[in-house]
Amino acid sequence: MLKKYFKNAKADILDLLPRSKRDAKRFIFHILLIISGSFLLAFGTVIFLEPLNIVAGGLSGIAIIFAHFFGEGWFDTIILIAQWVLFFIGLIFLGVKFSFNTLVATIVYPLALMLFYRVPWFDEVLIHQIVPDPASADTGTIILCGLFGGVFVGSGCALTFLGNGTTGGVDILAFIARKYLRIRQSIASFVIDATIIIFGMFLIPNNLVQGLVGVISAFVTALMIEIIYIKVMHTSLIAEIISTDWEEINRFLQDEVGRGTTIVIIKGGYKQEEHTMIKVVFSRREYAQIKEGIARIDPFAFVTYTSSEAVYGEGFQDHSKRRKSKRKK
Repeated sequence: MLKKYFKNAKADILDLLPRSKRDAKRFIFHILLIISGSFLLAFGTVIFLEPLNIVAGGLSGIAIIFAHFFGEGWFDTIILIAQWVLFFIGLIFLGVKFSFNTLVATIVYPLALMLFYRVPWFDEVLIHQIVPDPASADTGTIILCGLFGGVFVGSGCALTFLGNGTTGGVDILAFIARKYLRIRQSIASFVIDATIIIFGMFLIPNNLVQGLVGVISAFVTALMIEIIYIKVMHTSLIAEIISTDWEEINRFLQDEVGRGTTIVIIKGGYKQEEHTMIKVVFSRREYAQIKEGIARIDPFAFVTYTSSEAVYGEGFQDHSKRRKSKRKK
């Protein structure tokens, strides 16, 4: 049994390793994204959420609750221990491929957390400026910290997802629930985070306001993931352009923007006249350039822009994020 497990694990690891220079560059870029995301996640947690005991779910929420009983100095240690315990649980129940994607964050996140939590400069210069006295912080300060904590935590999670990784932590429990209990991951994550927030409200004395702000912070976190991971990076636009200057617009799209186009002959519904339509797919960051370029060439061009959740192929996402290794039979 163990021999078969290690054999499959070896094959999975080989499957994940880069096989060309292009794959290696992408692999390194993804690692840097995960590292950056882990630092943002740790920054938002230590600077904004932990000083005011804002429990917004996740592993940090569990650590805030336990640190209240064991002592504040245990906060980062609790996260370090829990992160690795959950990592090995994921390794057993979810396999090597999943655990490999959480490994970088499992290493970097606790270390970044300790950096922000243990180095006196961050407490003296940043935390003390934001929250001079956590015990007497007013509601406005608590809400402000909850909002900014959600922004940084959500941005960190989104960058980690963009690097094809996960932050690990309690998300591992949600993945296990999906695999073995057939519960949707989003529902499992919601139930776990909601449970942590409710426990934080009632186990930590006089923490009701922080608990309610934790709900807002969790919502902001989800919103930032939606904006960065889905809307900005993974949503492409499709433009359909009808213009008498279509040839010049076509050259502009191919030569200046660097996007391939499709030429479609269409017929108007009213006068039954034939027109030429250009269809082009591009990323959101190219939207302003294309819009201004079309307006410069033909201010009267008829253009429609629509969103696409995912585009696969040359210049966009790969059909398969990982190349499958050829195994000898």
